[in-house]
Parts: sequence; structure tokens; C-alpha cells
Amino acid sequence: MRNPVAVLGIPIDDLDLEQVLRRVEEFISSRRFHQVATVNVDFLVKAMADPELRWILQTADLTPPDGMPLVWLARAVGAKLPGRVTGADMVPRLVELSQERGYRIFILGGEERRVATAVQKLKDRYPKAQICGTYSPPFAPLEEMDNEEILRRVHEARPDILLVAFGNPKQEKWIWRHRHVLEVPCCIGVGGSLDFVAGAVRRAPAWMRRNGLEWFYRLCLQPRRLWRRYLWGLVAFGTLALRQWLASRSLGTISRRHRLDAATLEDHLIISVTGRCDYKDLPLFKELVNQAFDRGQNLVLDLNRACYLDDQVLGALVNLQKRAVWADCKVSLIGAGPQVRGLLRSACLSATFRIFENLAAALQAEGPNPLDEQLAPLAGSMELLRGSWAGDGE
Repeated sequence: MRNPVAVLGIPIDDLDLEQVLRRVEEFISSRRFHQVATVNVDFLVKAMADPELRWILQTADLTPPDGMPLVWLARAVGAKLPGRVTGADMVPRLVELSQERGYRIFILGGEERRVATAVQKLKDRYPKAQICGTYSPPFAPLEEMDNEEILRRVHEARPDILLVAFGNPKQEKWIWRHRHVLEVPCCIGVGGSLDFVAGAVRRAPAWMRRNGLEWFYRLCLQPRRLWRRYLWGLVAFGTLALRQWLASRSLGTISRRHRLDAATLEDHLIISVTGRCDYKDLPLFKELVNQAFDRGQNLVLDLNRACYLDDQVLGALVNLQKRAVWADCKVSLIGAGPQVRGLLRSACLSATFRIFENLAAALQAEGPNPLDEQLAPLAGSMELLRGSWAGDGE
């Protein structure tokens, strides 16, 4: 299991750029499909009103923070994110890895001339890099794209890394909707990163990037295009972030006791939380979860005596739902009191979990997890969905 931090219900990985690149290499070595989304404030705000995007971000294999507000919020609630990982920084490093390791990279989307300029600049810098193809399909809504032609080109190129530059949420949705047919081990949404590489859009000076002011620099360059987006993002994200911070601050020091107990009942593993549950409990929690899913057991998290879950535990719970679908198991919460329910609401996770009043109700419950209910109509078939997640038990 990963060690993400829950920021407004989305798991944000506690990784710097070098660690992200190492995970990408692990994905390539596995030869199984993985989706990477670098998450910024705009992603989070859109995900609040878009259930499909929300589930995609919650179930992606890697979601590093591409925005200092996410880093600041995570730090404010006690998680030490090392910093942001931007697509503009990641793309050149991936091409450098291609030169060193021979990884094949395909670039999908973006304006054709800008992509050509970006590729030329990258090849000038990394002449032995394996950029095995590019394709900028005609602009069309997501549902009207010529996916047969796009997939044909990608399959013929046989890339190890697919960089998709359709912009959010189109690129994340395109990757996710085709995960069961894409034969690419690492697919990454890169948005407008190629514009930066091509030099069509200037990046902020290094000191502004270090201090989280790149958004202000971009706003000064393109005020007409960006002011509404930034204003709405500031209001929406700021309101939700303040709620999460206040909940974490008010409950984070109420108890220093922490204990996890586990018991098996029929085909369920019941994990009981006493007091607070924080990052110190994650190793034991992960071990218990792995054992349960390896045995095909459903999981019940008993929160009757819990008073606090920190944001790393909430992040692990979000990731847990994805693993449960893959393992064909269910996850239920019981006995969540006002304090824990308040934390779940503040982190925008109230609708993510099945919450029951007692153990008997959880054991007798039938029907799909909330994740199944949300994803099944979009995926077309839960069998396809589970097949595309095979091996994703990290």
C-alpha cells in the first residue's frame, strides 16, 4: 500500500520528483497498466463536481502534488509533503530516463507545431532518447474522438510511457476509459507541460517557483484566460481546505492513545481502533489489510472507540477502496461517532465509505461498495475494471 495524504478526499503521494521517477520505472518493469496524475488545485475543484474525475484521482496509481497550495494544506494538517512535482519538471526527466534506459515514449495530444518544437528541443538535449511517436488528433469532445485511430497509433509505437496532453479532465478520463485496452505500463497526463518545454509559455523564475508563486506569474502573463479559473479555485479550494484544517486542528490533540486490534469473524476481518489512529499505526494497519485481502476477506473497520484519524490514515483508507475492488472484497466502517464523521466530511470522504451503526448491520449488508456503484456505469463492466487493476495491490 502507498503512503498518500488525503487532501479534500484525493490521495496525494508523499514523494518528490526523484521518488516519482523511481516509481515510474517500477511501473515499466511490471509491464502492467498504471495511471499517473499530477494533481493541482484546479483538479481538486473540478473533482468536487465531477464524480468520474473524483474516482479516477482516487484510484490512480500515483498522484503527486502539482501545486504548492496542496503542499501547504498537507503540512498544515501534519503531513510533511516534500514539495510539488510538476509536469513541466517531470517531462524532461522522463526523456532523460529514456536516453539512459531506452524507454520508449509516445506523446499524444497538444498542438502539433508546439509538440514538434518540444520534441526537437528534447532531442537536442537528449539525442539518444527513444521518442517513438507523436500524434495530435483533431480537436473533438471526449465522446466523439476517433479512438480507434488513436489506439492504433499507440499500439504500433509500443511505448513504455504514454504522455497525454489533452488537458484536465479530458486526459485523465481518456486514459482511464481505455485502461483495459492500452498496452502501456505507464500513462501520464501532462496537460500544458509541452508548452513550457517548447518555450511557448514562459515559466516563472526559480525563486517564484520555490515560494509557490508560479500561479501569480502565470496570471500576470495571461490575466484574461486565467483570472476566472484562479478566482474560482481560490474560493472553492480555500473554503474546503479551511474546513479540513479546522477539523484536523480541533481533534488532532484530543488523545495520544492509539491501539489497533484485529479479529476474524466468518469471512470478515474486523480491525478495531482505540483512541487516535495516525501514521505510527500505518505499518500494522497495512499488514493486517494485506493479510485480509490475500485471504479474500471483507474488511470492517470498527471506529466505536476511535476519536481521530490523521490525514495519512485517511489517505490510506482512500487507497484501500481501490484495493478492495481489485481483490473483490468489501470495506465497511462501523460505529463512526460525531468526531470521526466530522473528519470524513471535512476531508470530502463521507460518500466514499459504507458506514453502519453496528457490526451486525455491516455483516448482513448486501450490494456493491460505493466505489463499485460509481464506477460500474462508467466502466461498462466491473469484470473489465477488475481485470485492468490486476496486480495493483501496492
